[in-house]
Amino acid sequence: MEQIYIKDFVGEYHRTGNSPNHFVSNDTGVELLVKMREVKTPTLSPYYLLFRYSQEAKFQFLSSLWRISHKNEIFKISGTQKDYAKVKLDLFQISITR
Repeated sequence: MEQIYIKDFVGEYHRTGNSPNHFVSNDTGVELLVKMREVKTPTLSPYYLLFRYSQEAKFQFLSSLWRISHKNEIFKISGTQKDYAKVKLDLFQISITR
């Protein structure tokens, strides 16, 4: 399993015209997809993020989105090294901050 560091994903991602859940960073070229699990389970978050570097063909799992604010659509994500970041999600962009 590849080690995933949240610091590599910090930044702004803007929605592209491809689909409403597809976001791209203008700085790094990293692409994010927001997905929803088809089968809901009580121990897993219903939403999660997939990522793809600009030269890769397939998306990989980044993290589940754990809601920490119902009012402002703010979530928490974690990497393989137990580092955490906040994700603010709206219709046009995703912001990842530490």
